[in-house]
Amino acid sequence: MSDWRQALQALAMNKLRSALALLGIVVGVAAVVVTAAVGEGSKAKVLASIDEMGEHLLMVHAGEMRIVHGRPRPTGLVTTLKPQDAKMMIQADSSIIRAAPVESRPVRVKAGNAAGYTYITATTPAFLPIRKFTVARGRGLTEEDLAARRRVALLGFDVTSTLFPDSDPVGQTLMVEKVPFTVVGVLERKGVETGGRSEDDQILIPLTTGLRRLWNQSHISSIVVQAASDGDIPQASAAIEALLRRRHRLPHGRQDDFSLLNQIELRQAKAETAKTFSLMITGVAAVSLLVGGVGVMGVMLIGVRERTVEIGLRRAVGASRRRILRQFLIEAAILGLVGGLVGTALGVALAAGASWFTAWKLVIRWPLALLAWGVCAAVGVLFGLYPAREAARVDPIVALRTE
Repeated sequence: MSDWRQALQALAMNKLRSALALLGIVVGVAAVVVTAAVGEGSKAKVLASIDEMGEHLLMVHAGEMRIVHGRPRPTGLVTTLKPQDAKMMIQADSSIIRAAPVESRPVRVKAGNAAGYTYITATTPAFLPIRKFTVARGRGLTEEDLAARRRVALLGFDVTSTLFPDSDPVGQTLMVEKVPFTVVGVLERKGVETGGRSEDDQILIPLTTGLRRLWNQSHISSIVVQAASDGDIPQASAAIEALLRRRHRLPHGRQDDFSLLNQIELRQAKAETAKTFSLMITGVAAVSLLVGGVGVMGVMLIGVRERTVEIGLRRAVGASRRRILRQFLIEAAILGLVGGLVGTALGVALAAGASWFTAWKLVIRWPLALLAWGVCAAVGVLFGLYPAREAARVDPIVALRTE
């Protein structure tokens, strides 16, 4: 009888013990597969949100910006960035095709009996194509709105639902900090930006209206720029830096009074953050796989004690220590392989079910799932080695006397 057949028969004769050993491995592998899918899903979602911001983007911020946990955060207030800087950028280099100055602040808004807080984003018509916003109803902002400083507003999807739940807002009036604005359009749903803020919870107004009629200032907080392609981003970055240093009269050696981020850098920072998170939760899940291996060792040690007479009888009829060792290692390997297969299937099923029934999309990395299965076989052999050696060292005479 082959060692594999004897190992299978031994496992089949002790179903409860085998099932207990399998349970730890199944849970461990399923946890690794699911947590890895969560990590990959979060990474894919973050990168998709960056791409949804627009194509070939560069973001200029007044003052210093630092990326903290993948999010750009300002460290101070600087008033040297002006709307004219955005106009000059388009003329600075052929790699830059659009630029839109932006000033955004939280405000209180009211329409009829509905009121709440949202963000006002004062900008120019170029902002919509740069950031891939689409007008669902009405119209967008125009150059005439800017020139006349018109009090017109373009509502985000969430703002529309809050202030005008039962009516078409186009043509109606809303109050922004007690200043009346006429709604000229509604934006299609956009989603959440990389910083975690909903892009549907904002109102777009002409830049000139916001700067003069709401805040009475001449500076802006940021400029969004679109390059001709991803390959043109380094050239555009260099042109913007040179332009702003010249326009802001910054002498050689003096630190920039602006920060320049591009979509590639932001994508890399987000990917690194997501990778760290993924590795962390996968490591935690791997601990459960280690626990499953310890369970295999414990169950097999119990099996060695229970099968002492069987081992002694086999040794008495001529079985070598090597063959006894090999049989128990095969049993451990079978437990690892079967447990890994069942655990992988369970993890894939749980990840697919979570993606089906929830809005969170989990991404299954098949190489990792197959690797987890292979690791299970190695874990089974590794943790089965000590019990197998104990079985091989059983003295046949002492074992037969145990009965």
